[in-house]
Amino acid sequence: MMDLMTMPVDGAFVGRSADLDEIAATLGVDGGPVTHLVIAGDAGVGKTRMLRELRDRAHRAGWRVAAGHCIDFGDQALPYMPFSEILGRLVQEVPETVAEVVADWPVLERLRAGRRTLGERSDAEATAERSDLLDAVHDLLDRAAAEAPLLVVVEDAHWADPSTRELLSLLFARPFANRVALVVSYRSDDLHRRHPLRPVVTEWARLPSVRRFQLEPLAGDAVRELIDSLHPDPLPPERVASIIERAEGNAFFVEELVRVADEPDAVPTNLSDLLLVRVDGLSDAAQQVLRVVATVGRRTSHALLEEVAGLGDDLDPALREGLERHVLELRGNDRVGFHHALLAEAVYEDMLPGERGRLHSRFATAIKEGRIRGTAAELARHARAAGDMVTAVQAGFEAGEEAFGVGAPTEAAQHYEQVLVLLGDRRVREESGVDPVEVGTNAATSLVAAGDFARALRLGQDLLDQAPAELTPRDRGRLLRSLAATVQVSDSEVDPLALTTEALTLIPDEVSEDRARILHHHARSLGYDGRVDEARGYAVEALDQAERLGMPRLASDVQTTLVALTTGDVDLQPTLVQAADRAHAAGAVPAELRALAMLGRLHLEYGRFAEAEQVFGQASRRTDEAGRPWAPYGLDAKLHRIQALTALGDFTGAAEWGLPLLRRAPKVQAAMLAAPLMALVVRGRPLDELALRRRLDAAWEGDGLIPIAAGPELITLAGRRGQVDDVLRIHDSVIDVLTRLWSPQFAGRVRLAATTLSALAPTVAAAPARDRRRWAEELRRIHEPAAHVATTQPGHPRPWGPDGTAWIHRLRAEELRFRAAVGEAFDPDELAAAWVAAADAFDVWGEVWTAAETRLLLGQVLTSIGRAADAKPHLDAARELAERHDLRPLLESLARAPRTRDAGELTARELEVLRLVAAGRTNGQIAGQLFIATKTASVHVSNILAKLGATSRTEAAALARDRGLLQ
Repeated sequence: MMDLMTMPVDGAFVGRSADLDEIAATLGVDGGPVTHLVIAGDAGVGKTRMLRELRDRAHRAGWRVAAGHCIDFGDQALPYMPFSEILGRLVQEVPETVAEVVADWPVLERLRAGRRTLGERSDAEATAERSDLLDAVHDLLDRAAAEAPLLVVVEDAHWADPSTRELLSLLFARPFANRVALVVSYRSDDLHRRHPLRPVVTEWARLPSVRRFQLEPLAGDAVRELIDSLHPDPLPPERVASIIERAEGNAFFVEELVRVADEPDAVPTNLSDLLLVRVDGLSDAAQQVLRVVATVGRRTSHALLEEVAGLGDDLDPALREGLERHVLELRGNDRVGFHHALLAEAVYEDMLPGERGRLHSRFATAIKEGRIRGTAAELARHARAAGDMVTAVQAGFEAGEEAFGVGAPTEAAQHYEQVLVLLGDRRVREESGVDPVEVGTNAATSLVAAGDFARALRLGQDLLDQAPAELTPRDRGRLLRSLAATVQVSDSEVDPLALTTEALTLIPDEVSEDRARILHHHARSLGYDGRVDEARGYAVEALDQAERLGMPRLASDVQTTLVALTTGDVDLQPTLVQAADRAHAAGAVPAELRALAMLGRLHLEYGRFAEAEQVFGQASRRTDEAGRPWAPYGLDAKLHRIQALTALGDFTGAAEWGLPLLRRAPKVQAAMLAAPLMALVVRGRPLDELALRRRLDAAWEGDGLIPIAAGPELITLAGRRGQVDDVLRIHDSVIDVLTRLWSPQFAGRVRLAATTLSALAPTVAAAPARDRRRWAEELRRIHEPAAHVATTQPGHPRPWGPDGTAWIHRLRAEELRFRAAVGEAFDPDELAAAWVAAADAFDVWGEVWTAAETRLLLGQVLTSIGRAADAKPHLDAARELAERHDLRPLLESLARAPRTRDAGELTARELEVLRLVAAGRTNGQIAGQLFIATKTASVHVSNILAKLGATSRTEAAALARDRGLLQ
């Protein structure tokens, strides 16, 4: 019967389009010459799904399709089983043709379902009948293809009976008069050396009419897409990575692992049972080899097997048996491993606990005694599984250092955390001689380098809360310094200054590595608190100690901090370049990334977007090379590169850079990347807005960069859609999060307020008079705290740059527009001047969207106060920018206004009439309300329609709202 491995995968058809095109072209399905095809692939790799897609494609191309399956009946298989199924299909498709062929070849009746029992015949009669049957099937397929091409599919030929193999050989070798294409699939991992299909496939491959196609495992990106299609909600990136690694591109394995995604280390029972079937038929010696290899992990050397397996002369025959059955495979010249990673897991889980423990003990002893080569990580794993916790601690600590040293911080953190658990035993702690504080601080550093800030914070706090009684004041100071270092690179409500202040009192006031480090972190904490002069003093002292102690990496990091503490209007670009170069030379990756991030942000601030993009690209490559793709500052560089490309108007480049990163990023980092990508949605690019919003919602409070970057974009979208409540809700949410994580006086509050007022302006302009008090109160609530930030810029040692200056001007301009909209008295000249200043400031900064948007708004404001002629050059400038960079939403707004109009200014009376038209009044009602004749009102309406370029009263009202003429 059909087993689980032949069942089609439920997920989307991914990663196989090129394969399908090649297969269809080979078979002639798309109109080319016909060549038969033999498809090989491991069980579960996707052969059945591929053939299903092929059949659908053939049907769409006008082909008939007849498929048959070979089934595992062992020695009891009926001859020609798949061709009975094919005959049944043809009876449905072309019954007249089948009847005619059966009349000519009565032997075909023996293939019909229910007529498979052959009567007693002599050998000569049986031979003649078999010959006739072969010819009959060939004739049947040929004649069935007379009116339409015919695709014949035979699946699972590794289970084919001898008669089926013989018939397939005949069909492959003998040409057809009509268009008949045969495709046969089989499991390549089942074809051991003595399998009867193996020599037959070799013969088929030699025929000029046959091509062999190996269906390879899915690539990682395709597996990731398949996982998304199978699981209703996005899985954590680490879970996705685990499935990709364990499934090894096998679509069936992917499906089964997704089913148990909530149990990340589990092997599904039905999959485990299925995999172990391949083991059950092996000899005891071969099974012992598998258990040894599974205990190692997945692969091992011949020398190690000789040392541990205890099989003596039986080892090589047992190995050969595993290789021939495709359970094991050679990896290089001297290593052997499992054909599938999941088979290794299944074999390991099937062992008895005592059996596993004894094997692990043998491995640990052999590594310690030097009889086999092994890494510290391997020794730690075997010792832990064997119950030798002292050795496990010592080796685990060494493994953590090795992993961090080669750029594998996630693995390093895992080793350190395992060691911390074992060090909870006082005996192990005393006998191992490993310092728990050093392990804890190393674990936190590794987690930060891996980008897992939340876990690093929890670990640091736990280490302080659960410290053993014998912890010295100095050790507590070290833990406080470590936690402060984590807080400084992540967003937390914990006060780093309180941590470093206490640590300074606990670590002796003497020249030492611990003192130098805490002095540096205290300087940074003071800098974050705005106490720049004090911070500089501690930084200088830290630098002095670092240089005296020969700590070049710390020294380069302190020098970068001193640059960050520079006050006044100073060009920091050369100094930051030197700081990055110096850190690179010292091998201080975090310091180098921090200097590059500061340099890139400086370029962004001053509108040097091309330079910013290059610097952030350099930092991204550097953090990837160091094995820390989600580390502080390296991650910042990745998202700031999206912003730099967006600022340049290279929206395609921003999406192509950001989306692949988004798919493989951890939860918080994915939200941080989704934030700048949301800007592309605002600019009219067809990204999946819902998917980006889900990413943001999943970690909205995970880092302050998420709400500060995404908030203004979400507010703009809500305002564009008239979702006033959402505008206010998003604004308040950003304020709430950043007040807790940063300060109520964060610099980005200026842009947030300006964007919020801009999004509310159309609603306020159309609001009835009774609502004006409410909107005036909202104006004060949103504007006043932001205006305070604009005048004080707390915690910042240097003046506002061009970007901040531009947003300060825009905030003032939006405030005046809002006041006019709520009916407060205003000076038109002051309003116009404020918007001109804002537009000029954004031109200086140079970000294409805000420059074009502000020019457009300036043109609308000038039009609304009766200065249409003055508005024209600004609208034209906005249109030129929008067309050059394809700023679609702005182009849509501009399309509603005439491209050029020398005389389009509405008179004061016409503006009064226009407001009444927009309110739905008739000409008679307008005349009565304004005390004019109905005919005069009609003339005014006609003039308004002409000046606005509108064809109806409704269109005129819409254009008036869009241009701000109803204020």
